[in-house]
Amino acid sequence: MGCGTGRVAAHLAASGVDVLGADLSPGMVAAARRAHPGLPFLVAAADALPLPDACAGGVLAWYSVIHTAPAGLAAVVAELRRVARPGAPLLAAFQAGHGERDEVAGAYGTDVTLAVHRHDPGRLAALLVAGGFDVRARVERAAEGRERRPQAALLATAR
Repeated sequence: MGCGTGRVAAHLAASGVDVLGADLSPGMVAAARRAHPGLPFLVAAADALPLPDACAGGVLAWYSVIHTAPAGLAAVVAELRRVARPGAPLLAAFQAGHGERDEVAGAYGTDVTLAVHRHDPGRLAALLVAGGFDVRARVERAAEGRERRPQAALLATAR
């Protein structure tokens, strides 16, 4: 979910994982398709994936929930749970905070302005539990190197 240019999807596919990348941005999906023509990518919102129930053996939200406002997280969690098979892992990595919103211009060498939401790891973990996941691990750390914000990751499994 939130495949961007498909870099992580390509890495997973090269490791033998069947992947399907989804992103809200048609431009990102077009870039992913150009860069990785053998992989499937689709334009879709994280809270309305055009996929059947329980079709995913795993869900990766790698720095994609940062583009969802705190008020929209519960709907995203519900949709990810809908498509995840029981027992499927979910890994979410994100910039940590307490709901702050940053405007990022010229991100990643592009001519685009992004809204980046920093989420509270405890709140997102609680939403995952309420939404049908069991949280297995939670990692929080300070910014390192060129990072400007604290980082967090949650590993959960679908009930």
